[in-house]
Amino acid sequence: MPYLSLHGCATGNITLSFSYPVELSKLQAALRVTGAANIAVKVTPCPPPDFTFYPIFARAGVTGPPTTPANTTCAVVRLNPALGVAQAATLELPAGSRYNSLAGPLGKAQGVKVFGLRRFRVPLRQDFQEHKDGQDVYDGIK
Repeated sequence: MPYLSLHGCATGNITLSFSYPVELSKLQAALRVTGAANIAVKVTPCPPPDFTFYPIFARAGVTGPPTTPANTTCAVVRLNPALGVAQAATLELPAGSRYNSLAGPLGKAQGVKVFGLRRFRVPLRQDFQEHKDGQDVYDGIK
């Protein structure tokens, strides 16, 4: 299996990065969630890099930004419904699944733990951004 890394973000999306191309349709069919009941998996391509597209730098005939191929090294996974507060589950590619037409079946299951939001508290005080010595936390350490 290609190297897999996982990145979560506040929007509930899970970004999977692979070291080799995977077919999003095959990934969609193979991924499953264990440890939580009735959760569907939706796989979409990663959004394009956040930059402004200037057609002057493009080849003749290109009318917009490049499209994301179905064969890519990056996928965004969304769980529906989202995991509850402090709920844990495993996003898994089961043994025997195929993530690319050119790859053989997966020899052993690969999974990553995912979690719902954790409880937290924001200290709503006038001085919550200051160290005890009066230094602002955004100024760095002297």
